[in-house]
Amino acid sequence: MTAHNASLPEKPRVLIADDEAMMRTFIVEALQGEQYTVVQYDPCNADPSLLRRPWDVAVFDIVMPGKDGFALRKDMLPHSSSTQYIIMTAYPDLKNHDKAIEVGAFTFLVKPFRAEQIRYAVRGALRRKQSFEKTCTSENSGDSMGLIGTSAHLCHVRDRIRLMAPLDIPALVVGESGTGKELVARAIHSQSARREAPFIPVNCGGLTPSLIESELFGHVQGAFTGANKTKNGLFGAADGGTLFLDEIGELPPELQTRFLRFLDTGEYMRVGEARPRKANVRVVSATNRDLEAMVTQGIFRADLYYRLRGGCIQCAPLRERKEDIVPLVRHLLDDGFAIHPEALSAIAAFDWPGNVRELAMFISTLKGTCNTDTISLEGVRRMLALYGGKNIAETVSSYREMKARAVDRFDKGYFSSLLESTGGNITQAASTAQMDRKNFRQKLKQLGLYEKQQL
Repeated sequence: MTAHNASLPEKPRVLIADDEAMMRTFIVEALQGEQYTVVQYDPCNADPSLLRRPWDVAVFDIVMPGKDGFALRKDMLPHSSSTQYIIMTAYPDLKNHDKAIEVGAFTFLVKPFRAEQIRYAVRGALRRKQSFEKTCTSENSGDSMGLIGTSAHLCHVRDRIRLMAPLDIPALVVGESGTGKELVARAIHSQSARREAPFIPVNCGGLTPSLIESELFGHVQGAFTGANKTKNGLFGAADGGTLFLDEIGELPPELQTRFLRFLDTGEYMRVGEARPRKANVRVVSATNRDLEAMVTQGIFRADLYYRLRGGCIQCAPLRERKEDIVPLVRHLLDDGFAIHPEALSAIAAFDWPGNVRELAMFISTLKGTCNTDTISLEGVRRMLALYGGKNIAETVSSYREMKARAVDRFDKGYFSSLLESTGGNITQAASTAQMDRKNFRQKLKQLGLYEKQQL
């Protein structure tokens, strides 16, 4: 195996990003003999175009100068959607671990690790990539579970659905509004043994506090004013199937106790009825709120929270999986419309704070206002301006212009931080940057930072 040899496309391609040369060399040597094409990426002086090549596996350190590993991954996403990521760090904490899992990383390695650990990790990541590509190939045959996209994150979500669906335990789907939480819940149901039974969705936030108990548990005739006939309730209607409770964080505290009892015993009582009833229902819940924080604040019962999250699936926002935007747009346009490549790039560059729901509404409106069967760049720009995309013209600038802006932002951030850390001492800062003092001073002048220093 020869590092930096990109001429063997049939070999799995592995990118190693770390600012420590010794760590990069250690990984290259550990992978010796594995028949991979391995390339090192030094964030301090590497060619950024390396991030735009297709990689099978990327091994990223978290803490690096300029951009951390998560930021590098984000830069790579539009160009290498099926890449599997291995995150490593010498400073482990739960937040970084959870973030790595949420963005679909294959594994999280804590330095120092042994050579066999990285070998096993890369082999496992390659097997996962093969599985992911099979899923993407079968996407149009109905095996995609309705989740349109090619990102590693969606691959991870599909894996979690397959794992959890047959377990028949409560599940919790977490994510921002519009990220497809109900689609995930429906996929869990359709992949389970309950697929032939009802899937009953209910939005807890859309029910009035006075009626939510009756809606969920049902009531008997005469139980309260207006109860003219007995009502089964959603638990009864979902018997044998799945009850999907969206916005579970809106469930009133007084009903949380009754809901917990149902999860524990399968028993519930209609309003106005003393006799308990049983229902065989699997509960899948969803929320865009921080339930852990609500537990800490005493708003949400801790025992109910831990019972609900028998299995948990995180739905990432579109801005963190932008490679899914293009297949989503093509899916949403699948009725005779074509789209100009630059128009597609402009849509993919937008952050979509409302996620898939907002993107779907945007495409629907775009089609309705289009006078031809081809979506143009001008039409997309006009629509994006209404969505807050005032700088969208920048997203379709030339590669040279975009690269220059990115390099300028990096340089200003790096040199400003370096000067701050050395108290404005140019000699010390130049030494740290491993630059000639004269060249270092010239660089500061270019960036407008030189006159601020006390020489």
